[in-house]
Amino acid sequence: MRKFLKINKEEYNKYNGLFSYDDIVIPQRQTSKSCGYDFVSPHEVEINPGEVKVIYSGIKCSLNDNEYLLLAVRSSIGIKRGIVLANQVGIIDADYFENPDNDGHIMIALRNITNNKVIIKKGERVVQGIIMNYLVTDDDVPKCDKRNGGIGSTGK
Repeated sequence: MRKFLKINKEEYNKYNGLFSYDDIVIPQRQTSKSCGYDFVSPHEVEINPGEVKVIYSGIKCSLNDNEYLLLAVRSSIGIKRGIVLANQVGIIDADYFENPDNDGHIMIALRNITNNKVIIKKGERVVQGIIMNYLVTDDDVPKCDKRNGGIGSTGK
């Protein structure tokens, strides 16, 4: 079942009051024809020129087995303010949801490519999440059946 949820309280408590649980906003489409669900920053972030900072969204996403969530910077952030995803493309696999390391907490790493400090305000819409289907090869044999952790866990 596709659904956005708030992270569990145990994961939330790791962030020592960086943001309020009540400030976590479930992603939402802005219009009936929008493909992307806007992610809102629950805390303020200052990003100096060339610096990478992380927005802790407080969100996790349940997906069907043949789906992933594609994250893309909103055009108003990328074009107008010079902010890009630090990893170039954000891909959240279906098995990232509720993994034991971080409950599937979607974290958004942003890089400032300008010569000026950029401030992402609490409550600002930053990225869009687009739910996508994917295909596999006919002879596909995954190395394992279950994810054991969060970010970078399949590349160890």
